Amino acid sequence: MSDVRMLTLQERQQIEALIKESLSLTEIGRRIGRSKNAVITDVRLNGGIGHYTAEKAQRSAYERQVLGRQKLHDINVGQKSSYQTLRSRIENLEMQVEILIDCLQKGAT
Repeated sequence: MSDVRMLTLQERQQIEALIKESLSLTEIGRRIGRSKNAVITDVRLNGGIGHYTAEKAQRSAYERQVLGRQKLHDINVGQKSSYQTLRSRIENLEMQVEILIDCLQKGAT
């Protein structure tokens, strides 16, 4: 029973139907072959027992997945930007050090 993968629309439809039959979330998890925590989390994130619909849950999961990818992209872009900024600062410092060394050498002669 691996809960790493997202719940499918079919599993969510089963959850919705079994909620209507008044089964416990633990029993629903057992019946669809998922952990009770996977079922509880999905139901909680999508309105609770009285408001859960498979379509809304599927759409919500997709949106979270897309937003998660966008967030990772933004973080990666930010890291590249930070790297470029640091690289530029290092190059400026290297140039300043070279100028100072050159001035010191000229002053020593």
